[in-house]
Amino acid sequence: IDRYFIARLGIEQSAGASLSSTVIWVLMTVSALITGGCVALVARRTGENNKEERSKSAEQSLFLALSFGVIIAVTGFYFSPAIMRFYNAESAVEALGVDYLSILILGYPMVMIAHTAASVFQASGDTRTPMKIFISMSIMNIMLDPIMIFGLGPVPAMGVKGAALATLISELIACSLIVIIIYSH
Repeated sequence: IDRYFIARLGIEQSAGASLSSTVIWVLMTVSALITGGCVALVARRTGENNKEERSKSAEQSLFLALSFGVIIAVTGFYFSPAIMRFYNAESAVEALGVDYLSILILGYPMVMIAHTAASVFQASGDTRTPMKIFISMSIMNIMLDPIMIFGLGPVPAMGVKGAALATLISELIACSLIVIIIYSH
């Protein structure tokens, strides 16, 4: 979604955001490791009808996701200029990549928590709840991106930073919603 709207800003903006996105996609493997383990543990406890151990496994997985997410967010935020320099891109592209990555990486704990919580639902047999939440998150990002990238009403045009901020807000709301739902069950 971000790339679609960022492409309307120009080639340098698209290149900077694309470089940042490669970093995020590499980091998604960490999330996949945690969610894979979570699915295995929670599904096993669900199959055993052991609700107490299922809840314990889910909570431990969420704590692990939060812990790794915070470490990655803090480290990624601090090192985002060095990470972008690694690509040896033009200085304008590098600066735009830092703008995008340094904001987007702050949402990584929420991404980790949301994906882990989704795996708890899925391992418990509920695939619809996380799907609805992630579809809502995507729709929210579709609505926020043009507002925050190009500016609308009182919201100033923020360019690449606006795209990252729109994604961050969408992730925060989705993460909050999925955590509220998981703890209300």
